Amino acid sequence: KDLASIGKTKMTIAAEGERQDKTIATAGEVELKKKVADSYNAYSTVGGKAGMQASLKKLKEAATQLETGKVVTGGVTTKIPWLKSDDAQSMLNPEMVNMKTSAQGALNTVLRATLGSAFTEGEGLRVLAQVWDDRQSPAVNAKKLKAKIAELEQGVKNSESEFVRFGYMKPSAPKAKAKTYNIGGMEMNEQQAKQFKAAHKDNPEFVKRLTEMGL
Repeated sequence: KDLASIGKTKMTIAAEGERQDKTIATAGEVELKKKVADSYNAYSTVGGKAGMQASLKKLKEAATQLETGKVVTGGVTTKIPWLKSDDAQSMLNPEMVNMKTSAQGALNTVLRATLGSAFTEGEGLRVLAQVWDDRQSPAVNAKKLKAKIAELEQGVKNSESEFVRFGYMKPSAPKAKAKTYNIGGMEMNEQQAKQFKAAHKDNPEFVKRLTEMGL
């Protein structure tokens, strides 16, 4: 009787432990759903996928402008206390200030979409300060900005995966496999095959065969 009682007690404890695990898992899932719903609301507010692509494009443009030297940072005036403010630099180096402002706006859009209600303007300023320092060279700022863009792109990708998982977005349609042509044992894409056809236009029989292949 004692052994049976002990066995029953162990089963009860195991069942209770399993129930608690399920309760914790359910609570965690509910919390995650709330977080994803909050993020999706912010994501939709800033334009969804199109908004993300447009903002990331602006950030990439800023990195390119810095990389090519079309926008210059690190000038002497950025190191002089009374000339380094954005107000002063807007007169001394308007291209830099305009691009920096554009980058800040784009960065805020992406952060707002991925952080949801946790996003603050202060967070946006803090993140930009990490990747854009008026006193540093364009090359240094471009490198830091490009690294941040890659991080943001991954963050957006992760968020969109969660949106799909919880039914807020439909999965992206798989990309159609590009059609290829086997011509004389050589594998070619459509553009290459058409160029090959044009190069052999003086061979009517060959051109006919390629036409029959859909070229």
